[in-house]
Amino acid sequence: MSQEELAAVARYLQKTVEENLTEMYVSAVEMGVEEGNLHRQNYMRTKIPPATLSKRLKEATFAESVPGRVKHVMTKLLTGKTLHTHLGMIGYCTKDIGLDHYKLDSHGVTPAEVRRASVKFLSWLTITGWTMADC
Repeated sequence: MSQEELAAVARYLQKTVEENLTEMYVSAVEMGVEEGNLHRQNYMRTKIPPATLSKRLKEATFAESVPGRVKHVMTKLLTGKTLHTHLGMIGYCTKDIGLDHYKLDSHGVTPAEVRRASVKFLSWLTITGWTMADC
């Protein structure tokens, strides 16, 4: 994603807060391990149904109107297992913390909650024997 597209996602998420559709979100810029593409990893509590959210995120990043732009938008509901919990997803979103490209945008989440989630995520990696490349 280009810097413009990364910023467009952040603007869209904030807009959903202003429209009272989203209670909280965490959105971090990360880099894909295999292809090295910058993209946003998001976690949010929202009233927007998953299919509608996917469509609106594509629209917000120009995917529908500009060929070759954002190719995938995936939305999932949390299962409550392993990383599919509130802290697990916040932690997952922070996995690139400390890297040059990392940027975190959020609403309704405290810095202390982000730190706690990041530590929990790193602990989970250690316990399971996973590495960042597995994520």
